[in-house]
Amino acid sequence: MVYTEEEARRIIVQAGHRLVKKGLTARTWGNISARISDTHFAITPSGRAYETLQPEDIVVVKIEDCSWEGDQKPSSEKGIHADVYRTRPGVNFVIHTHQAAASAWSILGKHISAADLMMSQDNGAEQIRILGGGIPCAAYGLSGTKKLRENVARMTQEYPESRAVLMRNHGALCMGRDEDEAFEVAHTLEQVCEKLYQDKTGIIFQSEKLSARGSYGRSLRRGNRAAFRLGDRKEVYRLGKRPDGRRAPEFRLHEIIYRHTEKNCVLHVRTPYVMAASMEGKTLKGYLDDAVQIVGLTLCCIPDREFTGRQAKRLEAALLGRSAVLLKDNGAICVGKTPDDARAVAAVLEKGCQAALLAERTEGVKPVSLAHAWLERMIYQRKYSKLK
Repeated sequence: MVYTEEEARRIIVQAGHRLVKKGLTARTWGNISARISDTHFAITPSGRAYETLQPEDIVVVKIEDCSWEGDQKPSSEKGIHADVYRTRPGVNFVIHTHQAAASAWSILGKHISAADLMMSQDNGAEQIRILGGGIPCAAYGLSGTKKLRENVARMTQEYPESRAVLMRNHGALCMGRDEDEAFEVAHTLEQVCEKLYQDKTGIIFQSEKLSARGSYGRSLRRGNRAAFRLGDRKEVYRLGKRPDGRRAPEFRLHEIIYRHTEKNCVLHVRTPYVMAASMEGKTLKGYLDDAVQIVGLTLCCIPDREFTGRQAKRLEAALLGRSAVLLKDNGAICVGKTPDDARAVAAVLEKGCQAALLAERTEGVKPVSLAHAWLERMIYQRKYSKLK
């Protein structure tokens, strides 16, 4: 169905909440649009968190030349949406997601054919019906660039029946006649990629490792004090004060980070793929552009030992220019200026580790080039990280 402008604004805001709730993106990544006529579509604004969007924030864009009116700037990927509406008259709703399994699988740069679906999936025929056939993979392009737009447009034109396109090292594009169909495509695509990933990697999560190592908890700094929580224990410590017997030894790690960075929140995470990556015991490269944007160009892994002397120096070095560090066999430490920042790091880190583990088990998979990774991170830090 073609939406009225009023309907489109309301439904796009609703879809943004749905996108976050279903874990198909994080923070401001991804974008959503709806067709409102043969000449215009409505789309989410650039760099705005979905949780705070209002109908009046949604931007109306002209399909022909991507022009718009008003002070609100549309998503940088508006051109990708415009190309879909121009060439796919049956598509009225488009979601660009950063969903975990599809994003991880995209690093291989391979199309998923209908034959692949029939052979690898338990309900391949139904998935083909929903997805419209196989799933092409568009070549990598820097976020928001003409090259990325052209690469995606090429796939939507060469595979006219497909309702999903993987975007290498980036995410996915999901299309439908309406909002529900586009979300059904996104959900089915994730199921497909999860099964392919499991079959390819054979990763078994070793939950017993969780009990073998202790947690470092989490903390929040305000001024010269830090609120620290470890299990049921809650303490407030004065920073810089000489440690006494009441100070939890786990807080030592937090003190080092506060002393040498401007971060105000420290979070120890042990989610499945982060744990699996920490067991590899090596520095991991960046294979997803949102991971290099928010976590760093690489992800170091350091021994999980008492953080004094040389080990304290290792921790400082590992966080230089990064927002996370792996602890051998014990997950990762994520840092941010706010709790929301640290949680965003943790969410993207989990997906980044998922992609890196696949790359480690697949010959010939290359990370995002250092030049592109540097550009992605610089642009994010200077622009999008300031838009919440």
